[in-house]
Amino acid sequence: MIRTQQEVLIVMYHFIRPKTELPYTTLPVENFRRQLKYLKMKYPIITLGDVIDGKHGCVLTFDDGIKDHYTNVFPILKKEEIPGVFFPMTACLQHKNVLPVQKGQCLRAKLHNNEFVLQWNEIAPDECKIDLSKIKESLGYPDDDKKTNKIKTFLSKIPNEKKDPILSIMFKTLFGKESAFAKKLYMNSNEIKDMVNAGMEFGIHTHTHPCLRKLTEDSQRREIEQSKRYLERITGKPVSSIAYPYGKYNPTTIKILKLLGIKVGLKAKGGINTGKLDLFRLKRCDTNKIEN
Repeated sequence: MIRTQQEVLIVMYHFIRPKTELPYTTLPVENFRRQLKYLKMKYPIITLGDVIDGKHGCVLTFDDGIKDHYTNVFPILKKEEIPGVFFPMTACLQHKNVLPVQKGQCLRAKLHNNEFVLQWNEIAPDECKIDLSKIKESLGYPDDDKKTNKIKTFLSKIPNEKKDPILSIMFKTLFGKESAFAKKLYMNSNEIKDMVNAGMEFGIHTHTHPCLRKLTEDSQRREIEQSKRYLERITGKPVSSIAYPYGKYNPTTIKILKLLGIKVGLKAKGGINTGKLDLFRLKRCDTNKIEN
C-alpha cells in the first residue's frame, strides 16, 4: 500500500528501566523522558492509525509487551496525553511463560558473552553449538560489539523449537521458576485493557516471536492469526499493524497480512520514512540513535 506523505519517524523501544536491572540493553526512564521532550519539539506524536490516514509526525513504538511499558512508560504518556503503539507477543500472555527471545536476552545480561557461549555449548547438540569464528556479523545489530552481534545473529536464526529447550535449562538454573519470572517480565491482560482505555494503540508481534521468513506459509499464518485473534479478544478493538520479529519478513508474510486485514508492517531498522510510503515496509529508528 503506497501513500504520498511527508516525513514519518517511527522510534523503536524495548526495555525502559534502570541500568542496574536485567537485561543490559535498557534505556533509563529519565533518558526516555528526555527523548520524549526532544521528539515533541520536532514532531507531532501520532499513532499508526494516523499514518494509515496519511498524517505525518513521530510514532513511538514499544516491542515485546514488557512490564516496563505499563509501569514506566504508560504513566508518562498518559500524563502528557501522548499516544504510544505497543506490540506484545501473545504466547506469554496466554501461557505465562518466558519466550526464547527474552530468555536469551536475560541470560546474556546475567552471564555475559563468554560464559553464555560456554554454558550453551555444554548443553547444545553438535548441530546447535556456537562457533563464533563461523558466524557472520549481521547489519541488523549495528550498535553491538562484534561478539554480541554474532551471538544475537546466531540465536535469531535458530528455530524456537530447537533453542528453547537449551535456553530453558540455562534459564531455570539462573532465574528459577519461569512462570514467576514471566509475571514480573510481561504486561498482563488487565494492564493492556487499562492502556487501551487510555487511548494507547496495540499491534501484533506474532504469538511466539519467530523469524517469519524462515517459516512455511501455514506456520506464518498460524503465528499471525493466533496473535491477532488473541489480542483483539483482550483489547476489544481490531488490530491493523504488526512489528515483524527481528524485522524479518518475505512476500508470503505480506500476502497473509493483507488477507487478515493488517494494514501496516514495521521493520526493525532503516531510519526515517520519507516520500512515498510502503505501509508494509515502514522503517524504524532504534532508541539508541535518538539517544546519540
